[in-house]
Amino acid sequence: MKILNFFQKIIDVLRDYFIERILEKKSIIHHNGEKLFFHTSNSLMNYRVKTFSTKEPETLEWIDTFNSKSIFWDNGANVGLYSIYASKKRNTQTIAFEPSYFNLEFLSKNIIINNISDKVIIMPLPLNDVNKLSKLQFISSKWSGAHNTFDKGIDQYGNKYMPKFEYKVYGLNGKFLVEHFNFDQPDYIKIDVDGIEFSVIVGLGDILKKVKEILIETNYKNKIQSKKIRDFMIAKNFKIHRICNQGFENTPFRNEIWINLNFNNK
Repeated sequence: MKILNFFQKIIDVLRDYFIERILEKKSIIHHNGEKLFFHTSNSLMNYRVKTFSTKEPETLEWIDTFNSKSIFWDNGANVGLYSIYASKKRNTQTIAFEPSYFNLEFLSKNIIINNISDKVIIMPLPLNDVNKLSKLQFISSKWSGAHNTFDKGIDQYGNKYMPKFEYKVYGLNGKFLVEHFNFDQPDYIKIDVDGIEFSVIVGLGDILKKVKEILIETNYKNKIQSKKIRDFMIAKNFKIHRICNQGFENTPFRNEIWINLNFNNK
């Protein structure tokens, strides 16, 4: 029995050692003069880091145009690639909206290892059109996973969402956060939420008047939502400045950069 206990202790020590090594694995990115650090504890995180400069280069180019010390809302922050780049490259105050508990651990770790805890605020609740308690649904529990949805029960194609599991969280609209929780009025907003983009935009309400630019990932084959987004944004005095397709080849997805005509006339 003593021998068995001895070997069990060795196994436990080795297990903990290798788990810790996996959890603490990191990689370095060099992009446009910035040195960035990210955890790469699984293959998906490693993929995101390896393709940082090539997956959505136009998103990075957009961030490069931000005014220094502006306010950036990164909605769908995942593990923080764009939040961290904006805060380091353009010295933004960033609010990283990421409700997935599987991503929050590494979002916070990535903020810490880049020494920008004073520049990035984590908001662990989803943005929505209305304030309510509802289901956050997932198809995967992988670290750095995507394609989860909140409240509406639809996927990025506009189809019924078929979750593998779910739990309840509160969703809040952007206008409420600014008016009642003293969140800083955003200058720039990125919206990448896999199917409920329109709901997020509607929930911004009157604060849109002071937003300079918004990047929205859309699915042009989801024609109903695409039309709703366009009609709404035009009604709010925005126009499309740029449609970004790089990184989305052979997919129906693209990023649309909208500019507020009250601030821009590009």
